[in-house]
This record gives sequence, structure tokens and C-alpha cells, in this order.
Amino acid sequence: MKIFLDANILFSASRKDSILRKFIQFLIEAGYTLCTNDYARTEAERNILAKKFVTEAEFTQFINSIPSSNILKAGHIPDLAEKDQPVMRGALGLECDYLLTSDRKDFGIFLEHGYQTLKVGTPSMLAEFLELGPVKE
Repeated sequence: MKIFLDANILFSASRKDSILRKFIQFLIEAGYTLCTNDYARTEAERNILAKKFVTEAEFTQFINSIPSSNILKAGHIPDLAEKDQPVMRGALGLECDYLLTSDRKDFGIFLEHGYQTLKVGTPSMLAEFLELGPVKE
């Protein structure tokens, strides 16, 4: 299974002691393929530097462990804000199975049914989908 990480996931998982970081590490060790794109990376980095959530070095170490690409599926995703187009189009372009996001506001319409072949969900939804039990967000 290939899982695309949205910027808010990258942001939250960049802190070494976070539950989300442990979940991401578990997914990697369990053999799931994780990826993101430069758009999500840049957005996460901008927020981390602005909010001083973690050090730039700590973020860089984490983000370099997640493969990134600039491949985007062509077209426009209906019912999705322009600022979120590169995230979902990136997940589709990389042929991911799952878009992992904590952004219920902007991706909420897709949380239940996904989009085309792409499932969209929060960490707790992914854990449930993988039958792993609950994960705190």
C-alpha cells in the first residue's frame, strides 16, 4: 500500500516524540510505502519555521526520510480548494492508495468515499482501515 502524507501530517510527525511520528515509523517498518510531494513539504516546512514547532535540523532529518516527487495528475479535482489541488493531484499522480491528512475541513467531503481509486482519511481512519486499533490524532 502506498500512502501520501499531507503537509499537516508532515508537520505533526516532525516532532520525534509525537504519537503520529511513532505511527509513521510503524507504517515504514511494516512495509508500507510512504511519500509526499514538494508542495506538501514546502507547506509543512513554512509552518514549522513560522511556529518554531521543531528545529529546522529535526524537520530536515525527518522529511528526508520520506520520498518526494513533483508528479501531479492532470486536471482539476471538483469540490476541492485550489490550495489543496497539488496535494490530491500529487497523491493521484504517484498512484497512491491512501491520502493521509488531518485536514477535515478541506478534505472532509472525501473522507467517507475518497476520490476515484484514492482513499482519503485521518490517521485514526487509516489505523481502522488497516485494522490496527485506535491512534490518537
